[in-house]
Amino acid sequence: MFIIVTGIGHAATKWLAMVLNQPKQGVKFEHEPLMRVSRPTWIAARAAELRGAEDSFFAKYWPHARQNLKRHRIYGDAMSWEPIALRMVNEQIKVGKVIFLVRHGVPQLHSIWNASLWKRKDKWLYGTYLKEYWKLAGKPFKDWDKWTRWEQICLWWDTNRFMPRLAREWLPDAKIEVRRMEDLTGSVKELSHLCKSLGLAIGGPELHRLQGQDVNRKVEGNRAPAHLWKQWSEKQRADFRRICGRGMKELGYRMP
Repeated sequence: MFIIVTGIGHAATKWLAMVLNQPKQGVKFEHEPLMRVSRPTWIAARAAELRGAEDSFFAKYWPHARQNLKRHRIYGDAMSWEPIALRMVNEQIKVGKVIFLVRHGVPQLHSIWNASLWKRKDKWLYGTYLKEYWKLAGKPFKDWDKWTRWEQICLWWDTNRFMPRLAREWLPDAKIEVRRMEDLTGSVKELSHLCKSLGLAIGGPELHRLQGQDVNRKVEGNRAPAHLWKQWSEKQRADFRRICGRGMKELGYRMP
């Protein structure tokens, strides 16, 4: 079975791939293998997603994934693919399960805004790539060229809300799950439930140990939502409430 872990990143996806990578139990998980086999920049990968599966950019990836599927009962790819690419990937390799890994909007957006490529305010990412998600969302609020970049990055977080629904329409034969990062990193029971669903036998003490491993941290210091919220301007807070408020509620997160 082919499993994709997706989302908008900065939600412990590399950590989760480490936890679920259990080759001795027939489960192989990799974090961003597309980046390794194709050696792209992250932006180049996103551009290729919009061009389609036949793009030469993916020529080495498809054989890599199929080979791993032959060798293991489950092959999982964490974060090679953004949600918008799921239908394209499924046309090449049948996807058995998609795990949307989500995170509280305040620390996730704070990390993305301050410690990622989005910090560059790249014209193509904001003007072209994110606009595709705005279209999928039904072109809400106002014309895209009237959005500020902060509003646009808030929409990027709101894809956590509406892309799982679209994925269920695009991949009707796949199981679509939404998992909260905080549940997996904070509850041995929740992490054990996910592992058992993949046929993995990992004891509670080992899972607790793995939960304590800090992998790929982007922001140092206090990452509590209430602490980070105070660092945002009133305009940023108002935009976040307007654009992300519904998603925060539906995903079970409280506003600071």
